[in-house]
Amino acid sequence: MKKIKKYFVYSLSLSMMLFAHSVLANKYYNVKFINKSNGATVTLAVTNSSCMYDIGPKFSTLYPHQTISFDIQDSNNSFAGCAGDYKDEVWSIQYAKPNSETKYCYVEFLQTPFGSEPWMLYFNTVEDCSIPLSFTCNDQESKCNGGEDVTSMKMYINN
Repeated sequence: MKKIKKYFVYSLSLSMMLFAHSVLANKYYNVKFINKSNGATVTLAVTNSSCMYDIGPKFSTLYPHQTISFDIQDSNNSFAGCAGDYKDEVWSIQYAKPNSETKYCYVEFLQTPFGSEPWMLYFNTVEDCSIPLSFTCNDQESKCNGGEDVTSMKMYINN
C-alpha cells in the first residue's frame, strides 16, 4: 500500500510540473525596428508594459538605414496575475526629418487570450498615425492583426 501511495504522489507531482510548465511557460519574441528612410531620425521609447518579463531597450534612436533588433519576453507569473492574461507593450515613436514637422505616434505589441488556445498577436499602431510605418509578423503583414504562433515582429519606417 505504501508503494502505491508513493507512486501516486510521484505521478501527481510530475503531472503538475508538466502542466504548469506548458501552461505557464513564458514566450520570447524577436523584435526589429528598421529605419528605411533616407533622412528621418526615429526615436523609440517604451511607454507602457504589462505582464512582460523582458521589454527590451527602454529607449533607442535609429538613424537613416539603421536597424535595431532585440528580444522581448512575456510573463505568465500567476502571482502577478499574468497567467492567462493579456501581454502588452507600447512604444512611443518620434519621426524627425530635416526641414519637416516632427511626427509622433504609438505602436503596440498585444498578445490576447482567445478562448483557451490559440493566443492572438497584434503588432500595429494604437491610433491613426501619420508616420509612414508598415509591419510584418513572421514575415507576413496579416499575422500582425490577430496572428497565431508569432515569434518574429518587424516594424519598417519608410520614407
